[in-house]
Amino acid sequence: MRNRRIVIYGGLEIDEPVASFVIDLASAIVSNETMRIATGGFAGDHSSGKSTEAAVVAGVKRYCSTKKVGIEECLETWLPEPARDKHRDERIHEGKQELLAGLSARSRRLRLVDISDAIVAIDGSVNTALVLEMAFAVGRPALPLPFTGGAARASWIENESAYVQRFGIDKQTAKVWKQLDLGKLGDHERQNTINAVTTALATAIKRTCLVLLPFQGNSLWSVIESAALTSGFHPIRLDEDLFVGDVRTTITRLVREADAVVADITSENPNVMYEIGLAHAEGRSPLLLHRGDLGIPFYLRPRVASGSDEALAAAATKYLQDVRGFGNQKV
Repeated sequence: MRNRRIVIYGGLEIDEPVASFVIDLASAIVSNETMRIATGGFAGDHSSGKSTEAAVVAGVKRYCSTKKVGIEECLETWLPEPARDKHRDERIHEGKQELLAGLSARSRRLRLVDISDAIVAIDGSVNTALVLEMAFAVGRPALPLPFTGGAARASWIENESAYVQRFGIDKQTAKVWKQLDLGKLGDHERQNTINAVTTALATAIKRTCLVLLPFQGNSLWSVIESAALTSGFHPIRLDEDLFVGDVRTTITRLVREADAVVADITSENPNVMYEIGLAHAEGRSPLLLHRGDLGIPFYLRPRVASGSDEALAAAATKYLQDVRGFGNQKV
């Protein structure tokens, strides 16, 4: 099931080697049946180069034609409201079309960032740099490809350590990417580069498990972290992951978006209890873990697993495996 959305954003006049790479990359991304691509749909095809969006669409169409798959399954085109779109005659209308009604150009870019599971930046200039900054601000994984040039390269050079860590990219690959010339790549090197990019994306968009726990004290973090990683989830905790803005807005968004939510209620920490209340208000039913079996609040008892750390690890693992079994359903 294609439940992960990759936004590819970039320059409007990329050169032929970059365009050719983007075509191959887009085809490789949608060959993963959990992923689909979203784009802003700019059709530009000029003497000085092709638009990133046009290259993306060409790659998706090539895959769909080869595999006999409907393009609507693999591609979303997010379009501005026609009355507010001064470039409406230059838009691509391919795949599943979504309308960004009533939004300014900047708001549309933020909306694209918001609906993404990960972003790939290709070349680009001011607007591409802005999208990357927006992704940082809201905690979205964004991967600028330095070998495509422009704003993507500039952002990579400025924030390389953050990108390497977030996408699990090894030092040798990072070094190669900064020196790579797409126009001189052989077929084998080209395929290795595409594989490295798609692997990085898959690493960044693992299913997420939001962990609610006291920031200090003898919490169950190691128990939950181990269960999450073993079950194929990326565990998120507010005090260590980088988030900006109002904490209540952030926690509400994370509760809404996480594939699973686990809370340590052993100490009945007030902040954790408040966050559990937010989760219930959002219609979520987090797994609650409690060392021992005494003092559990009455209203929380139906969802609590209690006992030793070993018993709690087993309960967390079963819960997370059950979540994976439900596909895109969140609990």
